[in-house]
Amino acid sequence: CDFWNQAEYYLDLAKSLDLNAFRVSTEWGRINPQEGTWNTQALRRYLEIIEGCRERGMEPFVTLWHFSLPRWISHQGGWANPKTVGFFIAYVEKVLEVLGPHVRYWLTFNEPSAYLAFGYIRGTWPPGIKRGIWTAQKARANLLRAHRRAFRLIKRGNANASVGFAANISFSEPYRKWHPFDVAVT
Repeated sequence: CDFWNQAEYYLDLAKSLDLNAFRVSTEWGRINPQEGTWNTQALRRYLEIIEGCRERGMEPFVTLWHFSLPRWISHQGGWANPKTVGFFIAYVEKVLEVLGPHVRYWLTFNEPSAYLAFGYIRGTWPPGIKRGIWTAQKARANLLRAHRRAFRLIKRGNANASVGFAANISFSEPYRKWHPFDVAVT
């Protein structure tokens, strides 16, 4: 959809639907393309998008991580590497420097359980590991550490900020409500 270049069009479209909030995900690899390198133009563009939300009367909700990693972090093991927690916090600090005063609602992670299931168990998403339960557990622990640290960092900058993560919750009903197996697997 080329949101990056056409954000104003999509913000106008959202406003035409009478939305009062708009969720935006920042792209870690765009902001931090190489270790120790920060793209200030990308941060300014995200600020333009946040300001565009406000100008249209929409509250921005910012997601800091929406599944993708900078390539250089992927090459170092991604979320299974404990160092990624520190890299993520450095990224969050940079985002907060620019966007922090303009954002009240923060999501640290988008659907971390889906990422772990599809990236480490089923292997259909990057990093593409099938049945990597132990690696998934390492990644899960690091995601939790990163969330906790990012939560504290955001709250330190703005005690009134709301901070959480987007959970992947689904609902299903048994095909045959009377059958114990169908009930057990739903």
